[in-house]
Amino acid sequence: LFFRIVKSIMARKNGKNHKKEASRKNSDSQPWLDIHPEVKQVIFAVGAFVLAALFAISSIGKGGALGGYLYRAFGFLLGGGYFFAPVTLVLLGFSFLFSDRNRVFAVTVLGGFLFFLASLLSLDLFFGAGTGGALGRVMSSPMLALFDFWGAFVITLGIWIVALLLLFNIPFWK
Repeated sequence: LFFRIVKSIMARKNGKNHKKEASRKNSDSQPWLDIHPEVKQVIFAVGAFVLAALFAISSIGKGGALGGYLYRAFGFLLGGGYFFAPVTLVLLGFSFLFSDRNRVFAVTVLGGFLFFLASLLSLDLFFGAGTGGALGRVMSSPMLALFDFWGAFVITLGIWIVALLLLFNIPFWK
């Protein structure tokens, strides 16, 4: 028995325990949840639409206690740009639904995030400091200090164009 234990330990150290290595390789190579890419896209779209609906009903006071906290917290961060949260989530949802790409999540979310930030920045630029909430103020203050209004406007317009290209995977020239 002692020699059998020692032999087993030595086999592990030398990498000769093929049964356990084969089972580890098989378990690492198989995804834990094998879902078709189109089903994943629809799941992401439904999630985006549900979050958009939660943001919308929270803004009219019908989201319950958690919806009220959500509205107050995001209202502080986003200011008048709160309505861009559900709009961006709806755009993300449609982008997930109608995208031809299999790996859509990261690029689409990046496009939605840039669209959202550019929207808050433009609110702060056009309607005054604080209109885009705390996030808009944090972004617009250095932009206005470094570039003034027209420079900040051109940069924001560029961010919006890039965001829409990423969000909808639209080629610029065909």
